[in-house]
Amino acid sequence: MAAKEKSMKVHNRLAELRTARGLSAVALATTIGVGRQTVYAIESGDYAPNTAVALKLAQASIAVVSLALWEEGLVVASGNPKQIRSVADLGRSDVTIVNRERGAGSRLLLDAQLRRLGISHARLRGYESVATGHLPAARRVQTGEADCCIAVSSVARVLGLGFIPLASERYDLVVHRRHMHLPHVQALFNTLALASYRRVGTSGRVRHICRRPPSDLTRADRVPGQYGTPGYSET
Repeated sequence: MAAKEKSMKVHNRLAELRTARGLSAVALATTIGVGRQTVYAIESGDYAPNTAVALKLAQASIAVVSLALWEEGLVVASGNPKQIRSVADLGRSDVTIVNRERGAGSRLLLDAQLRRLGISHARLRGYESVATGHLPAARRVQTGEADCCIAVSSVARVLGLGFIPLASERYDLVVHRRHMHLPHVQALFNTLALASYRRVGTSGRVRHICRRPPSDLTRADRVPGQYGTPGYSET
């Protein structure tokens, strides 16, 4: 005679976390698009949520704060004397570039753009000339050793060079909501809210903070509530 199977309970801290946030079962159910009884079943361990419900639960328990926009593009000499407008111009015989090391994001971006345009890298003067870093590459453009490189927009601003955008990536901070009011988390958000920090991030941070070209911090979002209203205007 077959033994009666026992249902396996799935242990979780959903009830504890919901209560800590002051949410009723009905409120959480409405947020994630399920019935109140489903919430109770998940909390008791009698029901394991499917992937879609699990993702919604995760989203309900975390805060996503937009930190920065990493913008890469063509960095050219001030005034753009070679009239470089796009990656297609890098194949011209009068244009010399400086590339990045293998595996660098800037080099991957350049290669992807060349493939899209059907341009062989053999046509680019300086393709095999490598600078290890955004700032070293841009300095070669500044000194006239090269006409163009691919780097982040902040480096172009720091060195007074021209910039033609090619791609951008957004970077977010993901914080569990139960950690939002910890002193060091509040200190982080308060720092990000300072205009002086954003100015450092776009001008002096290469030298003073981490010695690496930063992303553009002017588009960081404030956390709602005590940290102000969402969104910064660019300065």
